Amino acid sequence: MTRIRASLAAEGTPLGDVGKVPSAADFLKDKEPDDWLIDQFGMRGSLVVLGGATGASKTTLIYGMAQAISEGSVWGGQLQCKKGKALVIQSDESERNAQRKLQVMDMDPPSFDLLTDMPELDLDRLKALQQVNHYDAIFMDSITTLLGMCGDGPKMTDVEFGAVIYRLNKWADEANVLVVMTCHLRKQARDATNNNVRIGDMYGAGSQTWAASDVWALWKVDDNDASYDTHLMLRCLKGRFCEIDTAWHLDGCKEDFSHRVVGVVDPSDLLPLKAVAVKEQALALIVGSGKQWTIKDISQAINCNHEHARRTLQSLLSQHQIARRKLPSTGGRPLYAYTEKDFSCTPNTPPTDR
Repeated sequence: MTRIRASLAAEGTPLGDVGKVPSAADFLKDKEPDDWLIDQFGMRGSLVVLGGATGASKTTLIYGMAQAISEGSVWGGQLQCKKGKALVIQSDESERNAQRKLQVMDMDPPSFDLLTDMPELDLDRLKALQQVNHYDAIFMDSITTLLGMCGDGPKMTDVEFGAVIYRLNKWADEANVLVVMTCHLRKQARDATNNNVRIGDMYGAGSQTWAASDVWALWKVDDNDASYDTHLMLRCLKGRFCEIDTAWHLDGCKEDFSHRVVGVVDPSDLLPLKAVAVKEQALALIVGSGKQWTIKDISQAINCNHEHARRTLQSLLSQHQIARRKLPSTGGRPLYAYTEKDFSCTPNTPPTDR
């Protein structure tokens, strides 16, 4: 329950009452800082759909992410994960197949929980499991199986299934849990493992992917680059939290089924660990400086391009680590400055005009 709803309840106001309504300003005050359990990929309180063709290694990718969260380690050599408790719900393959994959992955040993007896999505049971075991992240393999085995109810291609994902996404927010669900591709895209995956290739009604917070795609790249064991691409197709069109080259290892992030698709982008370093540099510049910093200031000070600086400052703002204020303008596009949170503009700390 949010602070606003708790306050209304304490006043004796029925939560469904049509009388007293919180203001948008009070609603904004209730926002919690962004909390990435998997840096740039999975935020606490969100539902992420990961789509890919059969054989694109979606399952071993989420096993690896669950392990990285359990250890608080770096997934793929680049994505820092916060330590927490993780659950994988495996409904897509047999216990024997899952055991073999975990054995080959050589996790020494796996430190996440694995559930194999949920043939279809049971939200009530999921809620109970999280409350009892206090999971920080729940991975489901796959949405296609969990939502496609519901007897005489609506089919995966029916828009009604979007409502199920909306409810699951809402619960992830309320429970402050990261939920990641894998998704198969439509028949016409399923065999094209070497082609770029689009959001319309996801199996099921389009409302299912739009009900999720973020949608990522994983696919094999059709090339003859001998430096890769298996060349894969991981791209953000739709983002409320991830940056749309963020895309990384992955090297998938055939021997232990691991993944390494080895490059960015857009040469102007930064690898995740480099982006973390830029963020730390920007924060160190702002805190204690007694100055207001524009995107241009940060870009020049740490020698990064304008877009890197924008993403960095926006991320720090969303994490409640800095503040932002609008500078005086004579018209046109508004100009903002970023400061430490308790900054006070006095004659001794004039705003910059850069």
